[in-house]
Amino acid sequence: MSPYFDSNRAFRIVTGVLKEALRASGRSGVVVSGGGPEEAILLGWLDQAGIPRRVPSDDGVDAARMILLEAGEGAPLPSPPAAAGAPPPSPIAREEAPLPSPPAGEEVGKPILMPGEAAGSAHEADPEWNLEAEASALAGAALARPRGLLHLGTANKSCLLLSGALPTQPILPLGDVYASEVRSMAGSCTLPPCLLDASPGTLQDVDRALRAYLEEGFGQDDAFDGLAEPLRREVLAGLTRARKAWHPLPLVPKLSRATLGLDLDL
Repeated sequence: MSPYFDSNRAFRIVTGVLKEALRASGRSGVVVSGGGPEEAILLGWLDQAGIPRRVPSDDGVDAARMILLEAGEGAPLPSPPAAAGAPPPSPIAREEAPLPSPPAGEEVGKPILMPGEAAGSAHEADPEWNLEAEASALAGAALARPRGLLHLGTANKSCLLLSGALPTQPILPLGDVYASEVRSMAGSCTLPPCLLDASPGTLQDVDRALRAYLEEGFGQDDAFDGLAEPLRREVLAGLTRARKAWHPLPLVPKLSRATLGLDLDL
């Protein structure tokens, strides 16, 4: 385990923040979606802290997956999500989360064409788009929003720092826990796209370099000097893509003297 990481401290801070978020928002519990070894860690922490939680049902995730596939008709399927290390934990009992039906007369999955795009044309798959994670998040939103529950994602810090596609869940409790730290707790972890074939030692080296660069004030050359090419180049490219994705959201164009997210922080 990293000398920087204390799992007991992480548990206290994460569950304390979530309890305060529930108190301040008046919500009665949370929904967790996203899957992976991170989900098992987060569910264990929630149970230990006595925080009511639900997860989308397998049927709900299947329905969400079909909606995503139909909406992206013509797009090739992305690769399945990768987890490093031990096999995934045993299945978790999941809640039913029926997705809302489309309005009457509306064709489900009818593609919206971009300018110059012909019907039925193939699309280039985004290599960072993860169908299973998107389906889990969509099913989680369908379970959380109608019930007024907080929606939590499972992304770890390494994935957030090195992926150009951001999770859609509004709360990421493990977003400050590196993938190698998840691995130290769960025996496995979800990997960012540029590290799909990384060994545990390589993953630890990358996380150490990210920490040196982002948290300890090292320059880029010094922080990443220990990474061999082409890994160093791939990691820096992933960091650049992630920076472009981390613009402030929701984005509200300023039309008045008091704009949410710019002038007003409710």
